Amino acid sequence: MPEANLKSDLLELMEGLERYSSRVFLAAPTEDISFAEFLSRVKERGSTLARAGILPRDTVALYHSEPATLLVEFFALLSLRAVPVLLSSFWSPAQLIPMLQKVHPEYMSYTSNRQSSLEPIWSSLKLKGHFSETMKQIAGTTGSVGKEHSSGTVQTTQQQFLERFALMVCFSSGTEREPHPVFLGSGLSQRAVAVARAMGLKPEDRLKVDPDFASILNLVSGALACMVSGSSVDLTEPGAQSTVALLNRPGLPESIRSLKEKGARVYYSYGLAEAGGPVTVGESMPETWHCGGVLDGIEIRFRTLESAEESKSRGGSALKEGSEFGEIEVRWKDVQIWSEGNQEASQGVGEGEASRWISSGDLGQLDGHSLLFRGRSSERIVRGGYEVMAPDVEEALNGYSDIVESAVVGIKDSRMGQEIIAFIAQKEGTSVDNAEIKTRLRNQLAPQQIPAKILSVAEFPRSSSGELQKLRMAEEYLRNQKLLNRIPGSVDIEYNWVYGRALSRFYTGLKEEEKIYGTRCPGCHKVQVPPKIYCGVCFLECSEYIEVPGAGVLESFTTVHLEYPGQPRKPPYTYGYIKLDGAHTHLYHLVDGLDVSEIHTGMRVEAVWKPREHRAGTLYDIEHFQPAGGP
Repeated sequence: MPEANLKSDLLELMEGLERYSSRVFLAAPTEDISFAEFLSRVKERGSTLARAGILPRDTVALYHSEPATLLVEFFALLSLRAVPVLLSSFWSPAQLIPMLQKVHPEYMSYTSNRQSSLEPIWSSLKLKGHFSETMKQIAGTTGSVGKEHSSGTVQTTQQQFLERFALMVCFSSGTEREPHPVFLGSGLSQRAVAVARAMGLKPEDRLKVDPDFASILNLVSGALACMVSGSSVDLTEPGAQSTVALLNRPGLPESIRSLKEKGARVYYSYGLAEAGGPVTVGESMPETWHCGGVLDGIEIRFRTLESAEESKSRGGSALKEGSEFGEIEVRWKDVQIWSEGNQEASQGVGEGEASRWISSGDLGQLDGHSLLFRGRSSERIVRGGYEVMAPDVEEALNGYSDIVESAVVGIKDSRMGQEIIAFIAQKEGTSVDNAEIKTRLRNQLAPQQIPAKILSVAEFPRSSSGELQKLRMAEEYLRNQKLLNRIPGSVDIEYNWVYGRALSRFYTGLKEEEKIYGTRCPGCHKVQVPPKIYCGVCFLECSEYIEVPGAGVLESFTTVHLEYPGQPRKPPYTYGYIKLDGAHTHLYHLVDGLDVSEIHTGMRVEAVWKPREHRAGTLYDIEHFQPAGGP
């Protein structure tokens, strides 16, 4: 094999680090590691691995929870011309098996504290050996594998790329499906130069890489950008000394918000594993969906969505070329790849082969020179001929203070083509009324964008990369609907209802204290019983709780004579609107203690409490109201 193919641009980059000498490269939680010390550790580790038997072109999976250790291991393997396989520390050992079986690594390197959890998977992976950062020699495993093994099980194209070009293997983020391996070749150092230039990195800068990464490729990309600029990678939490931060997805976590308040420059990026990391980089974009300008050496185009009428007539969504909005396609000139998930569009398999466009599965458009990310192409919903983007609805839902996260999907519907279903996760201890949510949404969205149903869920299904799986939610919803439609008669479904902050105080008062609480409005000073968070007159938040007496005036009533399921008692009985002393609203409850013919409006009544041991934290902890002074 020619030396030119063995010599990587990343090795050339690493060899030039000596010029930065004592300058800090890794600002780790326990120590600062200079460029010179980092190079020394890489050389020492490389010698250890070589003595243990690691050879050029060996594939070694890296499963590390310590970023500094991982970077030393990564560059030590590169120095031996071995091929590191990057694994996210967020993945469980069981999740690694299907991914690594596609790559067939010959060895695995791991942080020593993961030894016990990895024990069960060695036989499934059939490795030549495995080792930790403290290893003296490689521990072998059962099974005969190696390059002679891979020729029969790994696809020829993949093996061909590994032998001729591959410098490293990473994994796609994996949104609706499991991540697939991406084999990256030369050109990564040129990409690092473009990233460093876009962020204006200087030697005195400390770069904070977004810690919530689906693939550790993001950490490697940040480290490479610092190598070309002489900057430091800030691995500390919360990054108190960071001067620059790089986010790889929309949103502004609190830790990054804190960095901005301290004067750090915050950059947003849009990236693909197939592109070797960031595709765009931009500073302090005005909206969370902006991802910055396109980096040098990269082209972006959009395969546009067909019209709603075309989509409806075809019974689905299609794309066509030639618009400034649509599915994002990327092409680059400096990175060679082979991607198991995009075999038809893979680049660099043959020398001199022209770059091909890679479809991202994401929707976007150019806003000036910036890429505006609009979500996944699968998130486009055509409802009654009207196009709805799920992220627009989710953005409105997430603005509701009691909603932690939301997911909006399109469900096939015979009348509308597709119907909008929203799933929401609520803050612990809160209960959000769906009618109230829809009322709020009507002030923000068009009528066609309002979900037909809003369903509360305890948790969202996610891929091994932590990505929310909307298609799975839609499939489970349809499966449950079909199941219910097949079952004759009625179905009893157990559920829990969360009272919320105000009603929790109200029912706790009934059960534990034998007291009735309301809330007082800070504007009009009216007292609402039962208590509410907001005043129905002033719309101000009510945080003051007031105890009211258990006596008041019966202002209206209804006597029930008809019997039906779910009644609190056998008819006849009377329900009345009772205005308790000091309250400005009514409590609706049973009136008893006298014949129904003697009940009249204006009479004073008082609460009759259940014995403490029989109370359950419901309105019926008050057994009923009776005439004041007794029956």
